[in-house]
Amino acid sequence: LVQEAVLERHGLLGPPFVLYPAITYAHKNHETLVAAFARIAAARPDTRLVLTGGEGSSEPVVRAAVAAYGLTGSVVRTGRIPDYELDVLYRQARVMAFPSRYEGFGLPVVEAMVRGCPVVASDVGGLPSVAGDAAVLVDPLDAAAWVDALADLLDHAERRTVLSRHGVERARRF
Repeated sequence: LVQEAVLERHGLLGPPFVLYPAITYAHKNHETLVAAFARIAAARPDTRLVLTGGEGSSEPVVRAAVAAYGLTGSVVRTGRIPDYELDVLYRQARVMAFPSRYEGFGLPVVEAMVRGCPVVASDVGGLPSVAGDAAVLVDPLDAAAWVDALADLLDHAERRTVLSRHGVERARRF
């Protein structure tokens, strides 16, 4: 019941979605994800991109990118949400994207893996050592690589299942 209420509140009861839980700071690299998602949404108009977290210094850039790509109806902005809502979103997302250009650790990657959410993350900073082989790692600035990685997981349930299992096992180390 709580799960359905959360999904309904954010307009996500039904459509598949990609989750990115991050404040809109420049290093979080929302712009590359939005550019990649524009190509995904063109091929899969029912898919949503869910951006959680507060507004940071790059908020105007993120809003402009969403508008420029015509994604206003496809990008769900939740702002800061309670932990129980974020938990539901992790558990229901088809994939969690983490395109950050720099992370010392990358706690959201572990949070996603604990919940069985498949992860596509940047191959920089501390993220490869956190994710190991339990995530798809891509160059944070290569929008085409993000399109390929996200589309692969959106389209292939068996790939998501394998990553989900590996992620849960990997997260136990933390």
